[in-house]
Amino acid sequence: MNKPSGELARDLERSLPAVASLSSSLSHSQTLSSHLLPPPPEKRRAISDVRRTFSLFVTFDLLFVSLLWIIELNTKTGIQKNLEQEIIHYNFKTSFFDIFVLAFFRFSGLLLGYAVLRLRHWWVIAVTTLVSSAFLIVKVILSELLSKGAFGYLLPIVSFVLAWLETWFLDFKVLPQEAEEERWYLAAQAAVARGPLLFSGALSEGQFYSPPESFAGSDNESEDEVVGKKSFSAQEREYIRQGKEATAVVDQILAQEENWKFEKNNEYGDTVYTIEIPFHGKTFILKVSEGSRCPGVSWSLLPCLGLQEVAEEPSGRFLPIEREGLVHPSTSGTTQPSTCPPQTFLPCPAELVYQEVILQPERMVLWNKTVTACQILQRVEDNTLISYDVSAGAAGGVVSPRDFVNVRRIERRRDRYLSSGIATSHCAKPPTHKYVRGENGPGGFIVLKPASNPRVCTFIWILNTDLKGRLPRYLIHQSLAATMFEFAFHLRQRIGELGARA
Repeated sequence: MNKPSGELARDLERSLPAVASLSSSLSHSQTLSSHLLPPPPEKRRAISDVRRTFSLFVTFDLLFVSLLWIIELNTKTGIQKNLEQEIIHYNFKTSFFDIFVLAFFRFSGLLLGYAVLRLRHWWVIAVTTLVSSAFLIVKVILSELLSKGAFGYLLPIVSFVLAWLETWFLDFKVLPQEAEEERWYLAAQAAVARGPLLFSGALSEGQFYSPPESFAGSDNESEDEVVGKKSFSAQEREYIRQGKEATAVVDQILAQEENWKFEKNNEYGDTVYTIEIPFHGKTFILKVSEGSRCPGVSWSLLPCLGLQEVAEEPSGRFLPIEREGLVHPSTSGTTQPSTCPPQTFLPCPAELVYQEVILQPERMVLWNKTVTACQILQRVEDNTLISYDVSAGAAGGVVSPRDFVNVRRIERRRDRYLSSGIATSHCAKPPTHKYVRGENGPGGFIVLKPASNPRVCTFIWILNTDLKGRLPRYLIHQSLAATMFEFAFHLRQRIGELGARA
């Protein structure tokens, strides 16, 4: 006999120890989120990545102009004699020394203003560009540089172009991106001040769950009290802190769903969104569809699990649907065919996906072809573990396999299961020459449980990763989206296989 989904959920709950109540986790998140948020940009010691790139470009400006000037000086008469002629016997109409001084003026002014003082206004570069442009125009009109051949017009043109490229870079890249980071930080800070945005209505008791061998605390203890009763090393406490930080960022991403930017979808209805996360960059978000056209899933076998496909009405109710033509009752009471796209629900209980994807990562390699190896290196405490993963190659082999060491934090809440993670290091898996060591930002798997129908769930994958290596950014983005779509395909296949076995 097949167990209904309710018994499946109760069996799963009995097999996993409870370690804390949901109410204590929420109060903990309220007190924890404030110090897990990144510091405001103006208080960070290191300058932003885009500002550092701007500083490098300003340095390139000085070095490139200097190189061209040295090439011009290196003639048959020798560099020393030409230096005396251009500097000691300076002549505005024939000397290139003033163009070098102009480049040094831009270099010193821009680095002082935007690297040392970290100004967030355009007035410094406005002054340097105005002075450079005016001086070069006057020099070209009044000088006799054209009599010197190619360098007579090459140096002024190069200097003029570099000055305006610096202006464009600062005004269109540096200042807007840093302003966006500041807005994101203020929004996240306001969200923390308002409290959790992820739960609406009254809260019922829920529990975190972890694998059977984990330690279980009492229901009336906060998580920090439970952690405090165990003896953790400094490294283990750092792992726990990293896991909580990743969870806080994932919660903030989920709370800002209205800011997700549509990226692409596939023929099965899966959708990839993106969002820019300060200090971590572009983050990809996958929402898995039921995939009604997926040939690898035997949907007719899903009722063997006690499941039934559903469609969502505007009122929020879920109604059974038939596969042929997606027939469902209309508002008039008559049955009409519908051509609506696949729902973003998986037609299986959330506990099933939770067990296959989150609780058993080592077994994921059996059905998930995007991963070639997964190993649990250490179980730190009830909710925290360290994993080692090896990804398969992507983009037709252009992107070689990568390995990752991540700290994972697993939580079970009233309306969702959550596995969040971030890159870390572990003595058991140092970097090797066999793989390029990638680095994951905050991300993870989320399985949402609709309150109106426990037989369906929504699966979300948040991915923020740096594949390292010298790969074009567009190729990385394409390969990540393709990998997420492939994972969704294999997940639906796995659900279909479980239905066939049942």
